Amino acid sequence: VDTSDFIENWMSDQRLGDRKDLAGDQVDDCAASRSVVELLAEQVEAADRVVLNKIDLATEAQRTNAAEVVKGLTDGKVEVVDAEFGRIP
Repeated sequence: VDTSDFIENWMSDQRLGDRKDLAGDQVDDCAASRSVVELLAEQVEAADRVVLNKIDLATEAQRTNAAEVVKGLTDGKVEVVDAEFGRIP
Protein backbone atom coordinates (compact mmCIF):
# COMPACT_ATOMS: atom_id res chain seq x y z
CA VAL A 1 0.00 0.00 0.00
CA ASP A 2 1.02 3.60 -0.49
CA THR A 3 1.63 4.48 3.14
CA SER A 4 1.42 8.23 2.62
CA ASP A 5 -2.06 8.00 1.02
CA PHE A 6 -3.55 4.91 2.64
CA ILE A 7 -5.38 6.51 5.57
CA GLU A 8 -6.74 9.34 3.42
CA ASN A 9 -8.14 6.75 1.00
CA TRP A 10 -9.34 4.59 3.91
CA MET A 11 -11.35 7.51 5.31
CA SER A 12 -12.71 8.46 1.89
CA ASP A 13 -16.34 8.14 0.88
CA GLN A 14 -15.38 8.10 -2.81
CA ARG A 15 -16.43 5.46 -5.32
CA LEU A 16 -14.07 3.84 -7.80
CA GLY A 17 -15.90 5.59 -10.62
CA ASP A 18 -14.68 8.88 -9.16
CA ARG A 19 -11.06 7.71 -9.05
CA LYS A 20 -9.56 7.13 -12.49
CA ASP A 21 -6.15 6.80 -10.81
CA LEU A 22 -7.40 3.64 -9.06
CA ALA A 23 -9.90 2.21 -11.52
CA GLY A 24 -8.66 3.30 -14.93
CA ASP A 25 -10.76 4.60 -17.78
CA GLN A 26 -12.72 1.43 -18.62
CA VAL A 27 -14.85 0.81 -15.52
CA ASP A 28 -18.19 -0.98 -15.71
CA ASP A 29 -21.12 0.37 -13.69
CA CYS A 30 -20.82 -2.32 -11.02
CA ALA A 31 -17.13 -1.62 -10.36
CA ALA A 32 -17.67 2.14 -10.56
CA SER A 33 -20.20 1.97 -7.74
CA ARG A 34 -17.82 0.16 -5.34
CA SER A 35 -16.25 2.24 -2.60
CA VAL A 36 -12.52 2.86 -2.42
CA VAL A 37 -12.59 1.50 1.15
CA GLU A 38 -14.14 -1.76 -0.05
CA LEU A 39 -11.36 -2.22 -2.61
CA LEU A 40 -8.63 -1.47 -0.05
CA ALA A 41 -10.15 -3.86 2.49
CA GLU A 42 -10.44 -6.70 -0.05
CA GLN A 43 -6.85 -6.28 -1.18
CA VAL A 44 -5.43 -6.19 2.34
CA GLU A 45 -7.59 -9.07 3.61
CA ALA A 46 -6.47 -11.29 0.71
CA ALA A 47 -2.76 -10.58 1.21
CA ASP A 48 -0.13 -12.89 2.71
CA ARG A 49 2.23 -9.94 3.08
CA VAL A 50 1.51 -6.23 3.05
CA VAL A 51 4.22 -3.83 1.99
CA LEU A 52 3.93 -0.34 3.44
CA ASN A 53 5.60 1.37 0.51
CA LYS A 54 6.77 4.99 0.21
CA ILE A 55 7.57 4.93 3.90
CA ASP A 56 10.05 7.75 3.29
CA LEU A 57 7.19 10.03 2.19
CA ALA A 58 4.90 9.18 5.10
CA THR A 59 4.75 10.81 8.48
CA GLU A 60 5.15 8.66 11.57
CA ALA A 61 1.41 9.01 12.21
CA GLN A 62 0.57 7.86 8.65
CA ARG A 63 2.87 4.86 9.02
CA THR A 64 1.46 3.92 12.43
CA ASN A 65 -2.16 4.36 11.33
CA ALA A 66 -1.68 2.38 8.12
CA ALA A 67 0.00 -0.48 10.01
CA GLU A 68 -2.80 -0.53 12.60
CA VAL A 69 -5.53 -0.68 9.94
CA VAL A 70 -3.70 -3.49 8.16
CA LYS A 71 -3.27 -5.43 11.40
CA GLY A 72 -6.95 -4.93 12.21
CA LEU A 73 -8.11 -6.15 8.80
CA THR A 74 -5.91 -9.23 8.94
CA ASP A 75 -6.16 -10.01 12.66
CA GLY A 76 -2.38 -9.53 12.76
CA LYS A 77 -1.85 -12.71 10.72
CA VAL A 78 0.14 -11.23 7.84
CA GLU A 79 3.65 -9.96 7.65
CA VAL A 80 3.82 -6.17 7.38
CA VAL A 81 7.06 -4.74 6.00
CA ASP A 82 8.23 -1.20 5.35
CA ALA A 83 9.71 -0.27 2.00
CA GLU A 84 11.03 2.69 0.04
CA PHE A 85 10.81 2.73 -3.75
CA GLY A 86 9.23 -0.75 -3.59
CA ARG A 87 12.45 -2.25 -2.24
CA ILE A 88 11.55 -4.91 0.27
CA PRO A 89 14.26 -5.54 2.87
